[in-house]
Amino acid sequence: MSKKAIIHMGLPKTGTTTIQNVLYKNRDWLLKKYKYYYPSVEANHTNFLCIMFLPDPRTHVTVKMRGLTTDAEVEALRAECFKRLEAEIESANWETLVFSAEGLANLSSDSLMNFQKWLSRYVDSCEVIYWVRHPLDFTKSLMQQMIKGGETIEDMMKRLPLTNFKGRLNNAVKAFGKSSIHLETFENSRAEKGGIVASFCRQLGLDEKGAMAMSDAAVFENESMSMLATMVFNTLNRRRPMFVDGKFNTVRRQGEFGWISRLKGEKFDLLSAQKHQICIQSRSDVRWLNEAFDLNLYEDVFEDDPAKFSDPNEIYDQKTLDSIALVMSDLMNR
Repeated sequence: MSKKAIIHMGLPKTGTTTIQNVLYKNRDWLLKKYKYYYPSVEANHTNFLCIMFLPDPRTHVTVKMRGLTTDAEVEALRAECFKRLEAEIESANWETLVFSAEGLANLSSDSLMNFQKWLSRYVDSCEVIYWVRHPLDFTKSLMQQMIKGGETIEDMMKRLPLTNFKGRLNNAVKAFGKSSIHLETFENSRAEKGGIVASFCRQLGLDEKGAMAMSDAAVFENESMSMLATMVFNTLNRRRPMFVDGKFNTVRRQGEFGWISRLKGEKFDLLSAQKHQICIQSRSDVRWLNEAFDLNLYEDVFEDDPAKFSDPNEIYDQKTLDSIALVMSDLMNR
């Protein structure tokens, strides 16, 4: 019997944490009932696969957090990741190998081709589930995630983290072939019966009963921060950078998100001018996506009406943000 791999690899910020956690918690059931094997190295396979296939794993945030800087250290880590994952795959009785790693969407075509070549040792074919999302919602969500990783809004506005449908999908096409890519929208998947989990499981190939059972078992994750918490984290990154010389700053703490996220309030939003800028800079990418895959998505980004955007309800004085950020940092360092 032929074996295949299904790779869930795009786009980031499309409910992946919720999907990964329910797959991970129900991996034994998936294997027993459907012969689908979801490796248990981590719920999110991004860290493992990026360490395995990035040309230099030191560029990945998890390696930076570990403080690994030498060739010997990162190659030892890479070898350990290969060893653990291969041991799992080779010891289980499966027909379909399932990976979920949104971070793969950021890998180059060469890295993805190396991943595909490695997979060919175990499977006869590969399918890619690729979700896209509205550019404005995507960028806002990704910016908040990147703030938790040490970035600042000020720096990101100089080089916006956009969807890059063209670059990301072209890399996937080169590695797996266009016919292997099953493209869906986050918005449509979220609107389906059972939400994103049931929708994803249908795309995975589960029957309706299995898809709804997985949806019922899911705990929906929301890692977003309030406007206040986001701006405090942003200020802390500016005043006390998270990384210094490629290593985690000794005056920062890895549990900061848990504390700062307790600051409640309105949800995070950008200024109206910033939102308009994101839409303008996303137009060519949306145009490419629609032409390349014969779609008709996100055409509102072409509407040139800045007045349709509003500013956040909560805008904070910078001195206030500075004081909150530094006081909280000092307390966490005690």
